[in-house]
Amino acid sequence: MNILTISGIIAFKRTLDQDSLLVIHNLTGEQKSIILTDQESEFKNILFSTGNLVKINNNKAKIELQITPYTTVILGK
Repeated sequence: MNILTISGIIAFKRTLDQDSLLVIHNLTGEQKSIILTDQESEFKNILFSTGNLVKINNNKAKIELQITPYTTVILGK
């Protein structure tokens, strides 16, 4: 599922020179499970989160982000 098609999720990429960040907002009262696409899978490090229980599961087949309600996460490469 494309991250932009998940109800209640807003996501965008910010780029300056060679550096990029992926910013994801969960605007719902529910925990969301987001599977990053091949394009987004380079963002594997949680740089900042407004929630304490954000997890990133990285197995070789996919990268899955568990994002708690009303949380913002910034991912870097």
